[in-house]
Amino acid sequence: MKLWRWLLLFPLLFTLSCRKEAAAPAERNSSNPANTGLIIFAPASFRSSGLEGVLIPEFEKESGCKLKLYLFEDSASLAEAIRAGGDSLDLALGIDNGLALAEDLAGYFRANEREDFSFVSREAVQDNSFRLIPYAYSYLALLYNTRIFESPPKTFGELQDAKYLRQIALQNPESPWGRSFLHFSVALFGEEGYRYLLSALKKNSYKSFESSGESIAAVKKGECGLAIAMFNTAIWQKELDPLEQNLKTQNFREASFLYSENIGIYRGSRNIKEAEAFIGFIFEDYAQNMLLYKSGLLPAKIGVALPQTYSMLPLSMYAVNDRLAALQIREHHPEWLTGFRAIIPQY
Repeated sequence: MKLWRWLLLFPLLFTLSCRKEAAAPAERNSSNPANTGLIIFAPASFRSSGLEGVLIPEFEKESGCKLKLYLFEDSASLAEAIRAGGDSLDLALGIDNGLALAEDLAGYFRANEREDFSFVSREAVQDNSFRLIPYAYSYLALLYNTRIFESPPKTFGELQDAKYLRQIALQNPESPWGRSFLHFSVALFGEEGYRYLLSALKKNSYKSFESSGESIAAVKKGECGLAIAMFNTAIWQKELDPLEQNLKTQNFREASFLYSENIGIYRGSRNIKEAEAFIGFIFEDYAQNMLLYKSGLLPAKIGVALPQTYSMLPLSMYAVNDRLAALQIREHHPEWLTGFRAIIPQY
């Protein structure tokens, strides 16, 4: 690939050179005679969340390998890089299920046997061939600030009430959580109905933020009272800040929508053994707990112990992801985006 294309595709490059402590080169990199190291693509949030700082050094210590980590500022750049991966990619992570379907990304990754991932929670799995493996997940819900609203709306109908004027923090529909809310809206109300929903919510929209962190912060500071978030977001925030007393979540009575983040081995990988080792590492209890604390998502591995506060969460949620076929999302996602932006402009 020409240099200028690399500069466009890979604005953030971080290289980690691991010491040869754990294994001899032939053992460590037997599937890659050139020993060029494991190449990983991830969204920039992998760094900003703090996950890079706690996971990469630990994997480095365990494996003794060297990594090349490429970070991408937005979902479109990550998807484009995966499609152009060639021999320059071994592993990708942080691929949300909405992006995978909208960009038809699963086909770029190696399939795996279901039995090999029997420890993964079945409710988080949407790709039965395990080309993209969910390592963390949650469900969409409504986050609210009790200083502003003691009793939050419980349905999308109530959310349209005039008392919530300019109180809802939405997210860019091309961001991970924002994309899930867009798909959730279409799944619930159909390809025409979602436009009516957004039109009804427009007057109550405060801003359309670029990231989940920004929308959560706006509700936490009291800039607005409501945000589309995950059903465990309030608990996560309290775990991070025990003094936080004002955030709570309300599940929508109509239904919810599954959000997951996934990892996969690129079909052209030259470092399959090392990539498999990294996937094994991401499902270790240490990594799963770091995902819980840093990203606010639930561990996808069955049996990982959660803090006591998480016992308040429902044991299961009724999700409507299956109302949208993969082909429907792939073909119509661009026009859904256009419809969202026409109704809810960015601020």
